Amino acid sequence: MKTVKSVSIVGLILLSLCLNTFLFTSQTTAGNQTTNSNAGVYIAPNNLLNPLASSPPTIPVFTTTNQATFTFYVINSRSTQATIPVYVDSSLYTTLTLPPYSYKPISLQLSTGLHTISANSETVNVNVTTVQNAINGIMYLNGTPTLITINANPGKVYSLFYSYSPQVQNLSLISQGFITNLANNYWETSYVFPSPGNKLLIIVPQNISQGLYYAYYYSVFAGFVNGTEIPNSYVYGIVLINVSYGIPSSLPSPVKYFGQGGISAFVENISGNTYLQINYPFSFQNVYNVTVLTNGKEQTYILTNTSGGNYVILGTPYSPSVYGTNTQWSYSNSSIMLKLPQFSSGIVKVTGPYGNAVVNLSESSKISLVTTTLKVVSVNGSPIQGATIDVYNMTTKSLITTLQTNSTGLTALQLPQGTQVEIYVKANGYLSNSTVLNVTQQGELTIYLKPIVVSITPSVVLVNGTQTSLVLTKTGYELAKNITVGSTIEFNFTVKVSGMVMNNVSVTAYINGNMVTVESLGNGNYSVVFKPTNTGTYNLTLVANYNGVSNRTMIEFYTHQLPVTTGTSTSTSTTTSTTTSTTTSSTSSTTTSSATTTTSTSTITTTPQSSSTKPSTSSGFPVIPVIIVVIIVIVIVAIILLIRRR
Repeated sequence: MKTVKSVSIVGLILLSLCLNTFLFTSQTTAGNQTTNSNAGVYIAPNNLLNPLASSPPTIPVFTTTNQATFTFYVINSRSTQATIPVYVDSSLYTTLTLPPYSYKPISLQLSTGLHTISANSETVNVNVTTVQNAINGIMYLNGTPTLITINANPGKVYSLFYSYSPQVQNLSLISQGFITNLANNYWETSYVFPSPGNKLLIIVPQNISQGLYYAYYYSVFAGFVNGTEIPNSYVYGIVLINVSYGIPSSLPSPVKYFGQGGISAFVENISGNTYLQINYPFSFQNVYNVTVLTNGKEQTYILTNTSGGNYVILGTPYSPSVYGTNTQWSYSNSSIMLKLPQFSSGIVKVTGPYGNAVVNLSESSKISLVTTTLKVVSVNGSPIQGATIDVYNMTTKSLITTLQTNSTGLTALQLPQGTQVEIYVKANGYLSNSTVLNVTQQGELTIYLKPIVVSITPSVVLVNGTQTSLVLTKTGYELAKNITVGSTIEFNFTVKVSGMVMNNVSVTAYINGNMVTVESLGNGNYSVVFKPTNTGTYNLTLVANYNGVSNRTMIEFYTHQLPVTTGTSTSTSTTTSTTTSTTTSSTSSTTTSSATTTTSTSTITTTPQSSSTKPSTSSGFPVIPVIIVVIIVIVIVAIILLIRRR
């Protein structure tokens, strides 16, 4: 076991330790096969950990008194119940009964000194030491104190974060490590990265059995007493890793077969899978070839030390070694169970270091196959040709088979009696449908599909933010009024499939053949925003498509320019001063001063224009200038006459 004197050592710290034997701790001798009656039962921690490099390997526990509490865990990773005697210092402390895939924490009050705890041939030594500055700290895993359980899938890497309670955060970390039973070799399945981020990575290898696994992490801290650094705190955390393939602990109603070489097989079909329990004195330190010959096909599953897959951790490749096989499986203290594709009869042969064992799953006692006729029709009763039928295992959701209907809408499904499956049916132009089938006896199952009807319904049209009415026409819809060029038009509409809102509907829009943007507003509602730049006729075409069925609708609207009209201006002046009034489109303005009051009204449709308003009278002949001219002429004539008289 490696220890760490300081967490500041370059970059990251890779620490790992795993059980050297993965499943059974029994020993095998030539000519005599034996199995451990409690195979697959572990204690954590155990003597493969040695945080302070002690002899013998020990777990240090610190106290300020003459006793301390120490907690360890007994874990049953197998598919059957286990009865486990627990010994403390060679005396029976208790006897545990653990259900399949379960664990039990045991807390002991131990006096100062060295103690030995053992269960199921695994041992852990605990050294309780009195220290003046002993501190009880806590390790948190993803924020949870001490223990966390994760459901894991083989072939995946899981990341967790660890932290400590405040009592130990200011102490010196002098040792850190872990132990896990996920693989054969201790360095291959878990990694500790104190920096950055206090991260834990756990590889769950492929090919391992269904079971409850663990990864146990520890840290030892030290504080100063009279200038000397002394270890004073041991904290730990445990991750329980649940790997499940849905394999039952026992088969409810198996067909039992007995063969040569001390082998027997229990077989039952459940939800599209054949569960094959092989009872044989396996010792998982050896290699076994399990050959299943069924339906004319031979498949061999090798129980051996094998690769658990290839993984890359921070650029470094890893391939952990595990004891397993290339199918989903579980084990007990005297058997293994394989989860296989369904079959009804065959031969099972086990080849090991001590010869062969064969059991014949005979045709005469085979599991009955049941044929179900599947009929796919429209809601009006018309048969649907070419419908695709996917049949899934109800438990694992894995695909069993895919079928297609003939011209009469029929196809046949053959499954072992007692199978439960989920059936999904789809066909072009129809909404998909699903149902659950319990295979009990031969019969017919009719599945109805509803034709797809895509509808597009305009809801609200806004022109510059004001709602505008639509008129239904023979070809679609028409806006009730003409639109001025440059206005902003927002078309809102709803798309439904057979009266229901569907998420995966394809909606497009075109204006005069050019695609425009469609915005999804959610819940089947959509929007198109358009600003016309020219006068004329526009056609908005909305198209919706679902599963090969489409529909379209059209909205027609017209745009125009506002007509140009002559500005009308009226001015009233109360003095002789000059006033000026400027008018713009659709604007009335009144300008008032102490001397002059001018009122002007004008309507202009194009670019803003200005007009000057001067004091004037109504239109007509210019009388005043004429009078002035006449007076001048008279004066001139009078002057001339006076001169002549002289």
